[in-house]
Amino acid sequence: MAQWGAVPALARPTGPALSGPRLTMSAVWLPVWFRPALVLLTLAGFALRLHGLHRQSFWLDEVDALAFAAEPVGTLLRKLWTIGENGPLYFVLLKGWLALVGTSEFGARSLSAMTSTLAIPLVAVLAQRLFHHAPTAVIAGALAAGSPYYVWYAQDAKMYPLFAALALAGQYALVRAWTQRPVAGGGGEGSAASTRGWWAMYVICSSLALYVHLFAALQIAANTAAGLWLWLRRPGSGKRARGFVIATLLLVLPYLPLAAWQAGVLLRRENVGYRPADLGTIVVALLEQLTWHLNPPPDRRWLVLLAALLAWGWWRTRASTLPIPARSLSPQAPAVLALWLLVPVALTLLLQGTVPVFRDRYLIPLLAPLLLLMARAIAPPWNVGNPLGLACALFAAGGFGYAALHRPPNPDFRAAAALVRHTAAPGEAIGFLAEYTERPFNFYFQAGPAGYQKVRLPYTNYPGLDEGDGLRAVAASLRGGQWLWVVRFEDWLWDSRDLTGQYLANRGARPVLRRDFNGVSVTRYELPW
Repeated sequence: MAQWGAVPALARPTGPALSGPRLTMSAVWLPVWFRPALVLLTLAGFALRLHGLHRQSFWLDEVDALAFAAEPVGTLLRKLWTIGENGPLYFVLLKGWLALVGTSEFGARSLSAMTSTLAIPLVAVLAQRLFHHAPTAVIAGALAAGSPYYVWYAQDAKMYPLFAALALAGQYALVRAWTQRPVAGGGGEGSAASTRGWWAMYVICSSLALYVHLFAALQIAANTAAGLWLWLRRPGSGKRARGFVIATLLLVLPYLPLAAWQAGVLLRRENVGYRPADLGTIVVALLEQLTWHLNPPPDRRWLVLLAALLAWGWWRTRASTLPIPARSLSPQAPAVLALWLLVPVALTLLLQGTVPVFRDRYLIPLLAPLLLLMARAIAPPWNVGNPLGLACALFAAGGFGYAALHRPPNPDFRAAAALVRHTAAPGEAIGFLAEYTERPFNFYFQAGPAGYQKVRLPYTNYPGLDEGDGLRAVAASLRGGQWLWVVRFEDWLWDSRDLTGQYLANRGARPVLRRDFNGVSVTRYELPW
């Protein structure tokens, strides 16, 4: 079926308009329903992100973000020179946002909900520029609207939605700059000023992303690799190479002193609390989490179907027979998407030898190219030219729908603190495993009328610390009293052998109350001494 047949006549310029010096191709590329559909998808995605925004408790990282945002701006800006710290931009923005809306769960998370919503139109217009196919672009926008991963972090008071939006905006600006077609006249979409504007936007968005999260450097490397590929393989790219070189230098040169300052971490093996991840672990985690984001993850056999869907999408991108305007990147899209995916993964794997800091959320910009491949595999599901489109659409919709209905709950520090606040007598002892569990617990407990006596339960995961020494350390931390509360969250990172529990059992302590709140466990012990 000819693609132009799907475009209403009103969307296609005819006659003299085709020869106008400032004619843009957007009218030819887009059917009249594209923009209304994109607006509706964006509004629906925003509503989905707002739904239940206040229901879940803040967890550790969110409470830490609120604490950072409460610091003076000068202190936040000094993070630029602190080794191992992310940039301060998100926390500076959050500080101003909290001053307007307060520190409630809804207020603090609404900033993430709004920045996450930006991904919907950005993914769609990026798909349109890459594939020159409006159905694919709309399906990509729909996938971004309902993405379990985007929705999860839209309801989390952290920097990742802003990071993803800035990275996406940078990718779109890069594609626009490479696909600008010079036209006669002094202005318009293809003018030199317009092209410089897109290169400027690329530099600004990529730089801001770096001030949000250090892993934006991996995205800049991927964009640079994509730009080099386009320079070598795209016809007529020589005229755009100058802008690409200048933009790349502007992104790299100002940060060389900062990179040299951070090199101390990268050049020596650092214990950052995470185990090194091999390539298989990284790839499986990204496929599981960026798509479905389930805990526990689904049966690994589903990943075979997911990989097949992505491979079909990449093959359809490579084998596309759609009419290609001069400003489309369709012939280069397979390589660009591959570089956007592979370069950050390769650099993350390289980091495992010195700073093993892999977490799927650090690579949230990779979700956009994955969604683009999924959209290409699906679109259009009703066309005989895509015999697997309907099956891919059902698989994607089923996976996203199941993930939406089985969203992993946040650790419920709000309920844990409420239990202790309403049950404990004033001044009862509370110990925390791990010790940082106290921060989100105190965020909610501080509203209570009674304080508590903190017991510093020891860290027993030191290499070479035998069981006897660990038990003696636990004994030294306890100081009489009749009652002891132990609040556990990620306790294996603090006391993997549960020496605290062993000591209490050996001494005859009796657990009289034990509750679990989505990974936050609270136990009240009656002590015999």
